Parts: sequence; structure tokens; C-alpha cells
Amino acid sequence: MTHTFRKLLSLFLVLSITLSVCSCSFLTRIRHQISNSISEQELIRLVVEAVDDGNSLSDSFAAIPEAQRVGVSFSHFKEYVDIMRKMSSARGSIDSFRILNSTDSAIVINDLLAQNDSSLENVTNGGTIVVAELIYSDNSGGDEQTAGITSDYKSYIYFSRNDSGTAYLDHLWITKTIEIYNYIEHYFSMLNEQNTRGVYTLLRPALSNEYFTDDVIYSRAQALEEYYLLKVKSTINEFELLEINPLLVVFLQPAVISDNNLSINSRIVSVHGTQEGVYVIDDIIPQIADTSLITLYRSDISALRVGNTYSSSYVYSMFGNPQLVYIDPTVIETRENSSGQIEEKHEIIITYTGILLKFEAYITGDNVWNGRLSTVRLFSTSQVDYFLSNGLTIGTDIQTLLAQYPFIDEYDYMITYIYEGQSFTASFNIDNGLIGDIRVSDS
Repeated sequence: MTHTFRKLLSLFLVLSITLSVCSCSFLTRIRHQISNSISEQELIRLVVEAVDDGNSLSDSFAAIPEAQRVGVSFSHFKEYVDIMRKMSSARGSIDSFRILNSTDSAIVINDLLAQNDSSLENVTNGGTIVVAELIYSDNSGGDEQTAGITSDYKSYIYFSRNDSGTAYLDHLWITKTIEIYNYIEHYFSMLNEQNTRGVYTLLRPALSNEYFTDDVIYSRAQALEEYYLLKVKSTINEFELLEINPLLVVFLQPAVISDNNLSINSRIVSVHGTQEGVYVIDDIIPQIADTSLITLYRSDISALRVGNTYSSSYVYSMFGNPQLVYIDPTVIETRENSSGQIEEKHEIIITYTGILLKFEAYITGDNVWNGRLSTVRLFSTSQVDYFLSNGLTIGTDIQTLLAQYPFIDEYDYMITYIYEGQSFTASFNIDNGLIGDIRVSDS
């Protein structure tokens, strides 16, 4: 009994000493980890090293004290670094970096906020955002054609600084950077798959205006799909990431067929976040040439086409006697007719109820002329139905206009294009959600 008691007592003493030593060792490690923070220079060096060399990812993450990456898991760190590497790789090998001072960092952040009407409230956990710029060697990569565009964008990595001056990786900043990147990647994937519903879903949150009905947004999605199918020759993997942060992601599409199909150009597509937490896709495509815009109907009869030549007798027989005929006294040019008489070309403006016609015509007699129709303007309703061959007229609602021309609002409700070597412009004035004025002209 006594022998057993002594054995138990000895075991208890050994365990007590062991636990005491372990406890001291554990507390020592905790104190060491709390006090052993790294400098902001070292923090960025570790991130840059992981960006420039994927093999050092695990070592870089492990070398950052947990207190300086609170909430940042290894998987998040890896995903974030992979995105940074995509941005960096087009520029070549990272030669060095520089941490911007407080003034320059504030300028970068304030410019970013001003461009996108955003705030830092939803993308940081507090602290001061500091900017580090990546510097590349002279033999940086990238396509020669797009090198100029790429050079306009700086490569920035962002970190935070707390009140005590310690640098750290902000968990929310990293999470939101990944989120906005995934948003635009998903958008590109939906376009690549010709998934109209998917594109519509991603466009919808930013198009909250009452004019953007489901039909209008679907029309925009379909127009984008057609444009990407016919014009964008770069694959998704060839798109170059130019800028990335929680408020803005910018991609360069290096190979896009020009409007006239004669050359290959590049174009920028971006997504920015708003103060309300909505992602806005900035992907504006060119207007498409549409001859229905230049043909005027009177009731059900195709009456006039902008750019064509007409005689006064035809116009008066089609539209009747005008309310007003104004002949500008300025002589545009002269010609000699078959009888040897000099004929002058003037600008002639003819007005009917709700419609104005402008011609550049040679006057061949008293109120007799022949010339090119340069402008049609519809400005009010009338007893006679005047409309363009696409059905648009005074009083047409804006939703119908947007459904036919999904990006016309991005061009101030104006369409300009070249058709058969001639330039045309159609503009629409919107009044309380309805078309109040239409002007079509050649130029």
C-alpha cells in the first residue's frame, strides 16, 4: 500500500513538473509570437515574393505572424496571390517595390474612390490603407501592341497600418478583392458560354432605373453576346488584368475587330463597386449601323431617306404644301445647267406640322429645286403619322428605344455610324420617359 502510494506520488510530481515546463514553454511561444511582428517592408517583401514565385507561397504565408494576417486563411492568401500574379505576369519579372508615403498613398486611394463613387467602409476592417508599387525590370513582358496601355496602369499591392504603426493584411480587403475578381471572371464565362440568363443576372443589380425593364436588360445581354462572338477574338485566358482591388478590376482585351472590320484593336472592360455594395460592369460596345434609322415613313408609305436626292415636286406631292419654306441666302456652290444658266445650291428648310426637312439643293426655278435630303427632324405629334422605319416616333417610350438600341443611353441617346461610305447621326431627346424629339442627319 505504502509502495503503491509512493509510486503514485512520484508520478504526480513528474507530471506536475512536466506540465509546468510545457506551460512555461507554451506561454513563452505565445509571448514571442505576439511581440515578434515584422516590418511593413518585410510584410510586402513576403507577399511580393509569393506573387513573383509561386513556389514560395507556403513559406511566405508561414513567415507572416498570425497577428498581422488575422482572419486570412492560407486558401484565401493563395487565391489573392494568384490574382496578383495574373496582374503582374503581363509586365514581366518584379525587380523591386516601393512603399508610397502617407501622402502618395492617400492620393491613390482618393483617386480610386472619386473615379468609382465608392467608399472604404465595406472593404476594410479599419486602419489606414497603404500602397506599395511593384517595379519591373526593363525587359518586362507583354504584347508590343498593348504595351502602351499596360504602362498606363500601375501595379499596386495594398496593406493596412494600425494605430500603433504595425502593418498587416486586411482580411476584408483581401476577401473583397477576390470577390470582385470572381464577379468579372464569371461575367466573361457567361458571355463565352452565350448564357443570356447568366449575363442578365450579372447586369441586373446595377441597372435599377425604372427604364431598365427585363426586356431591356435581356436585349443588352444579347447585344453583348453577339459582340463577343463576332468581334472579340482574344480568349478569356488572353485577357490581361491591368488593375485589381476591392473597388475596381480592369481587364484589357488585346484583340478586338474594329467597327469597320479593317483592323484589330484592343479595348478595356472593368467592374467597379458602389457605396451600396453593387458591382457595376463597364462594358460599353459600339453602336451598330442600322439603315432603319435613316428612312422616314409617312403613314405606311416609305417617303424619304436621309442622304438621297429628291425634287421639290416629289416632296410636295408626298407631303402637301408646306407651312414654311426657308431658303438660306448663303450660296453653297454653283453650277451651269444645260442652257448655260448658273444655278445656285442653297440650304432649304421645309416645315410641316411636327416635321422639319432640310435639303442642300440647286434652285432651278421659282420654288423649284432638286437636292440631297440632309436632315429629318420629328418634333411633335401631328394628324399624319411620321415615323422611322424601325417604328420609332414622337411619344414612343424609352423602354422601346432601349430594347432596340440597348447601349444608346451610354451614348447620350445618339447613334453615329458610317454606311456605304456616308456618315449618319440619329439623336433622340427624351422627355418624361418618352421620345420628344428625333433628329436624323448625314454629316
